[in-house]
Amino acid sequence: MAQWGRAFGTAAILLAKWAGAWVATTVSREEQAEVARAAGADLVLNRHEEDAAQGIRSATGGHGVDRIVDVYTTPEAAMREAAEEVSAYAASGAHAPRIAKAYAPEVAETQESQESGKAIGNVLVRIQNP
Repeated sequence: MAQWGRAFGTAAILLAKWAGAWVATTVSREEQAEVARAAGADLVLNRHEEDAAQGIRSATGGHGVDRIVDVYTTPEAAMREAAEEVSAYAASGAHAPRIAKAYAPEVAETQESQESGKAIGNVLVRIQNP
């Protein structure tokens, strides 16, 4: 679930920006911050170095945010709706995903790369036709 969570965060930024929202996000390292900024995040806070709540309050003049996207607590109905929005977004051609590295399907390195958290972007497994 954690691996999917990273991709979900980028998708959430892209979809929110596509819908015209102002987006704040948290990251744990600079490489993730670069991806978040490239996806359009307006405010990127490193959760290990900054107080996210204070940073958001400051950036919004004390208003805070209207929505929080958290992959671990999102209700199933909202996830289904999000999947439909992701499909519409992908069909629009508005964004091409960032591919960190592509692997042949037999390479165990695929899973290791994703689990390590070092791959900033999606990991692509190329399926060869027989």
